[in-house]
Amino acid sequence: MLEQNHGSPDPEKTNPGEINSHGTPLPRLTIPTTRFGDLLVERSRIISVRGGLRGFPDSSEYTLLGSPEDPNFFWLQSLQNPGLAFVVTDPAYFFEDYGVYGFQKALQEIGLKRVEDAQVLVVLNKIDGSLTANLEEPILVNPDNMKAVQVAPSESKCGPQEPLWA
Repeated sequence: MLEQNHGSPDPEKTNPGEINSHGTPLPRLTIPTTRFGDLLVERSRIISVRGGLRGFPDSSEYTLLGSPEDPNFFWLQSLQNPGLAFVVTDPAYFFEDYGVYGFQKALQEIGLKRVEDAQVLVVLNKIDGSLTANLEEPILVNPDNMKAVQVAPSESKCGPQEPLWA
């Protein structure tokens, strides 16, 4: 699993885009969020999603935050939109037969050759009191360069609202 930010505020905060006196970007940013307050985010932990996520093309940078309630769930917090955060999980935790196949172009876009080298995340939703996963449009993340892309399979046997628990 990708290393996640812990979102702990720091008294020596820096502003997004701040650089030091040598012109070098500072290693951390302070990101305002509506759900978690101000977060101190390591620059190396910023996930850059090509084209943004479905329905949110203007939000292309995110950070992954751990969930204190359950280690299988994470928050994917937008850096551009303080109110935008998605609950995500690795589908392997809940769907042992789930596989991501045939995304060579998407893998190349994020610098990978094999899907096994990607961290796969799926967005979760609460539908009629049940937690569901969008297995139709997984997010592939290259953990080495933190580039990501959300893909939509053309012939998926999985849907956008698959229940986590049957």
